[in-house]
Amino acid sequence: MRRRQLGFKRKGDGRHQKRIRRPDPSTLHVNPTETNLTGVAGLAPFGAFIRELGVDAALSRSFSRLKTGRSVIYPMAAQMRLLMDSALAGEERVFGIEALAVDPLFVRLAGGVVPSIDTVYRDLCRFDEEALEALHSMVVDHGLALVARRKHRFVHIDVDTTVEPLFGMQEGALPGPNPRYHGRPSYHPILARVAEVDAIVGAKLRPGDTSFGEADVPFVEECIDRARAAAPSAVIYVRIDGAGDCSALMHAVAMKGCFFLTKARMSPDLVGMVAHATGWRTIDWDADGRPRRQVAEVPFRRSDWPDGVRVIAVRTRDRENGKQIYLWEGLDYTVQVFLTNEPVEAKTSRRGMTCARASSRSSAISSTGGDAVACRATASTPIMPRCC
Repeated sequence: MRRRQLGFKRKGDGRHQKRIRRPDPSTLHVNPTETNLTGVAGLAPFGAFIRELGVDAALSRSFSRLKTGRSVIYPMAAQMRLLMDSALAGEERVFGIEALAVDPLFVRLAGGVVPSIDTVYRDLCRFDEEALEALHSMVVDHGLALVARRKHRFVHIDVDTTVEPLFGMQEGALPGPNPRYHGRPSYHPILARVAEVDAIVGAKLRPGDTSFGEADVPFVEECIDRARAAAPSAVIYVRIDGAGDCSALMHAVAMKGCFFLTKARMSPDLVGMVAHATGWRTIDWDADGRPRRQVAEVPFRRSDWPDGVRVIAVRTRDRENGKQIYLWEGLDYTVQVFLTNEPVEAKTSRRGMTCARASSRSSAISSTGGDAVACRATASTPIMPRCC
């Protein structure tokens, strides 16, 4: 902070009373001052943590078969730990190992020498279907262990897809919907995440031209079964963006005894019903006391929907993420519509309101670019669905 007593200069800044002169860069020589300095010191406690969890031993048991023989220099378990350390250090691509190969701690943890990226790529090509399934099971088991340990009353499974653009000729890379790199080959993976513990409980790699639909219903059912096994007494909600407006998915979730919370596909007939909806209830006001957010339950149903689907419309003056539609001339409202099969609860029950507040705080996989929604109802008043 600059003080008046110093003439609004920094303390000890008398050097600036004379004209500065920049040095000749060619006369400067940069030499290492300490060979043990590292920029990834966190890898040491991280390695101790996951070893305590048994990750190192599990990697050795599950993947050592991929590289056998006395001539093996880089065991497969060591290569996978190398990639985990690289990802934790911020290098998401295999090529990033080259940048970390000059760090003394990274080299020490790698076993004293960092393999070339060609060796790493060749080892990754050794993975077969059995190895991929084993790796997926390891990730899922660690996430579900957190769910089982905390004994949640409610479990929210966020299902979302993301676009991973590629800049090469990778297997399965096909052009598809890509908001940033149009026409670029990509992957379109689908992820399932338990919001309460921020853990992945399902993942599936798909070509870039694959969209979410009826073919992905078995994936969602498997994720529900895993969450049910970890939390048998919990109420499970499946949250998804507009792709969840799929009759096959709704039926599957309902048959599993779970609730779905999803955005609605804004078809012309639904838009017309929302535009003429009445009974809007204000649930949030701005600083001037004007309505900022209103909700209404819309009497609308598609023929292929399962029984018990409720349509909740939310109109707001706030600018939020996700696609929103203007329907009312002269009113500065945008509207979104959500679907749920959770029934209206009794007026004496406070669980609905409690869950509404809890679920609205749950973040979705939107780091991947998608929306997840949370919608609750209590008594005869629909609770505002919110994009997380």
